[in-house]
Amino acid sequence: MYSFEGVTLDRKNGEYIIAIDGVEIAPELEEHQRRNPILAANRFATAVSTKMRRNVQKYLKSTGANAVTGCKVNMPCRECQQAGLNLRSANCLFENAKEDYENE
Repeated sequence: MYSFEGVTLDRKNGEYIIAIDGVEIAPELEEHQRRNPILAANRFATAVSTKMRRNVQKYLKSTGANAVTGCKVNMPCRECQQAGLNLRSANCLFENAKEDYENE
């Protein structure tokens, strides 16, 4: 039915099947859940979003940018501060940064 870079949504025998790179996700769902097109659409959208984020993170890493913030430098820019992305506790990568910007 639908496909995006290895994420597929197919319908077989009235049930919606979502797979990533050929591996079915959530096969443990009950039959009535697998037959619900709204749940199928939501699960497909989530799987596509996850795949896209992984692709973007791989690209960012390949360019030397931070996979969390998208920045190429470790510095306290206003946007990152407002989003809470510039502290170690927010899972940002600061190998070369000064100690949390010298403890602010």
